[in-house]
Amino acid sequence: MVPTSTLTKKLNRTANYLIPFALSALLLSIPLMLFVSALIIRPLQKLLSAMHSFQTGNFESFLSFHYQDEIGQLGRGYNEMVTSLAELIERVYKLQLKEREAELNALQSRINPHFLYNTLDSIYWKAQAKGEKEIAEMVWILSHLFRTGLSKNTRYTTVSREFQFLEQYLRLQQLRYGEKISYDIQLDQDAKEQTIPSLILQPLVENAIYHGLEPTDGKGKVTVLCRLSGPGLEFEITDNGAGMDRDMAEQLNQRTKSFHAESHAIENIKDRLAIIYQDRFSFSVTSEKGIKTTVSLTLPILEPLYEEERL
Repeated sequence: MVPTSTLTKKLNRTANYLIPFALSALLLSIPLMLFVSALIIRPLQKLLSAMHSFQTGNFESFLSFHYQDEIGQLGRGYNEMVTSLAELIERVYKLQLKEREAELNALQSRINPHFLYNTLDSIYWKAQAKGEKEIAEMVWILSHLFRTGLSKNTRYTTVSREFQFLEQYLRLQQLRYGEKISYDIQLDQDAKEQTIPSLILQPLVENAIYHGLEPTDGKGKVTVLCRLSGPGLEFEITDNGAGMDRDMAEQLNQRTKSFHAESHAIENIKDRLAIIYQDRFSFSVTSEKGIKTTVSLTLPILEPLYEEERL
C-alpha cells in the first residue's frame, strides 16, 4: 500500500509550473497574434481604401506591397486594372473631345443645312437649264460633299465609301483648277469592304493640292492608292508638286507640334488614329523638294465590333 499523496506529489508539482507557464505563453502570444493579424488585415484594408478612392474618381490610387504572397499579387493585379481603366477612360475622353470639336465645326459651317441644300439644288437646275453642264456638275458634287461631311457624325466607314468621297472631292478640284490638276485612284478589290475611321484621307488629299500642286506653275497630279497587305491596309497619297525639305518632313513625322500650315490636319489625323489604334498604326511623310511628296499610312484591320458604327 502506497499513499496517494506520494504518487501525485510530482504531478502536482509539475502542474504548479505548467499552469503559470501556459498562462504566460498565452499572454505573450496575444501581441504576436495581433501582429500577424495586422499583417493580413492591414493590406486588405489598404486595398479596400484604394478601391473606394478609385470609385470617387481618383485614377492614381496605386498600391505598393513589398511581399510576393497572394495579397501582393492581388495588389499588383489591382494596379494593372487601374492603369488599364485610366488609359481606356483617357482614350475615350480624348476621342469624345475630338468628335465634339468636329461637331462644333460642322455646326458652324452648316448654319441651316436645308437652306444650303435647297439653294444648291436650285443653282444646279438653273445651270442645267442654261446648258452649263460643268457648273451643274460642280454644284451637284459640292452638294453631295456637304451632305456627307455635315451629316450625323459616324466614326467608321468602308474604304469603298471613303474613296467615293475622295473621288468626288478630287473631281470638284479638277473642275475648279482645270487642266492644272489631274488625279488617279487605285483601290484593290480586296480592300473595298474593310472598315476604317471616316474622313481620315480627305485632309491629306487637300494638303497635297493646296500645299503641293497649287504653288507650282505646271500641271500636277494626285495619286491615291489603297491595298490590302498582310494583316493591314496600306494607303499612299502622292503629289508631284512643290515638295518640302527633309527637316520639314521629319518634323511632320514626329509627334511634336509644328508651325507649318499643313501640320495641323496631320496632327489631328494622328491624334485620332492614336486613340483608335494606339501604337498599332504607322504614318510617314517622304518628300523631295520640287519633285514629289508621299504620305504613307498603314492601319490594322479593325475588329468586327466596329461594323455597327460605320456608314
